[in-house]
Amino acid sequence: MRDVAIVGAGMIKFGKYPEKSIKDLVRESVTETLKDAGIDKSMLEAAYVGSAAPGIMTGQEQIKAQVTLSAMGIDTIPMYNIENACASSSSAFNLAYTAVGAGVYDCALVVGFEKLYDKDKMKSFMALGTAVDIENVMQFLEDFMKKQGKNESIMSSDSGKSKSIFMDMYAYYTRTYMERYGLTQEHFAKIAVKSHKNGALNPHAQYQKEVTIEEVLNSGDISFPLTKLMCSPICDGAAAAIICSREKAAQFTTTPIWIEASVVGSGRVSHDLGDTLTKRLGPKAFEKAGICPEDI
Repeated sequence: MRDVAIVGAGMIKFGKYPEKSIKDLVRESVTETLKDAGIDKSMLEAAYVGSAAPGIMTGQEQIKAQVTLSAMGIDTIPMYNIENACASSSSAFNLAYTAVGAGVYDCALVVGFEKLYDKDKMKSFMALGTAVDIENVMQFLEDFMKKQGKNESIMSSDSGKSKSIFMDMYAYYTRTYMERYGLTQEHFAKIAVKSHKNGALNPHAQYQKEVTIEEVLNSGDISFPLTKLMCSPICDGAAAAIICSREKAAQFTTTPIWIEASVVGSGRVSHDLGDTLTKRLGPKAFEKAGICPEDI
């Protein structure tokens, strides 16, 4: 497989943009990416676009890449629409990386976008709630509870109404993790403090304010032990990157960002909280990159 590099990247400031269309979000991120790479759009050989919810949120299905990119003058080239839940954009990146590495293309555009904010919160919750096995999700949760020896309900009365159903699921997993490893709500508050501190340093972050442990714990309960400031907010966003072969990258920059590894896997039905994709794919990524955790 050939060496592959990122030669340009760009993204918009994540936020709530009811006045902007998915075309606007993509145009802004891709324009910034082309400028960062110093590349004209005519040099792009293919485009991989990842998104999961536009069908529900905007009604646009099937040709999201073609619709959003042609609006800014990028057309005729091969375009691939990737929908893979929360991994849509990283899957698009993996496919582009694989194609360039295999010699199919020398210069490819990768785009990821979502428009999730709507004044009608139920619409947003509906979009998020489709990222499960709709037919079997309740049976899975019931079986999961039995496996854990629990006799409680994961879902609260307002699940899917005032909040996403995932918040109750995440909260239950968190409570189980706390019991297993002797952790407290304060430990998770520290994670939120760290994440908000990182966000304060990022000009593209939706929120750019540092918070204290006390502020996190007193920000309002979502589903114990999760509080408002522990949870990811709903917003709109878009990001893009241009990846090239070693030979093509040399035409644009002397400081490319080399891609050491990109791996993709799928989940499986499991009641073991320790059986995660991160745990299974992490070693594969390190192996492909030829490094170990201690090297980072």
